[in-house]
Amino acid sequence: MKKKAAKKAPRKAVKKAAKKAPKKASKKAPKKAAKKASKKAPAKKVKNKLSLKQVALAVTKGKALDAKQILGAAKKAGHKFSGKNPLNSLRVMLYTNKKAFKNNKGKFTAA
Repeated sequence: MKKKAAKKAPRKAVKKAAKKAPKKASKKAPKKAAKKASKKAPAKKVKNKLSLKQVALAVTKGKALDAKQILGAAKKAGHKFSGKNPLNSLRVMLYTNKKAFKNNKGKFTAA
């Protein structure tokens, strides 16, 4: 019986790992600096008279609107959003409050 030759694959894997390690270390350093800079300026808490849910219920009473239309109406009503993506927070609220909002193919009405 012949002895099997050693595989060369482990050497390639070691070389690839060695090449990748320095690149990862250099990419991580700027991200940490960016995080520290963002912590220095905390976001201000916005105070609204009505909650987003209350504003959306008032806007959608009697008519079916999609999320973008509700967002525009909420801004016209004076609701201020503190997040980077207000449409995202509005959609989360609309889809999770199934007792308050009826959804018909993306058009929401007050239940």
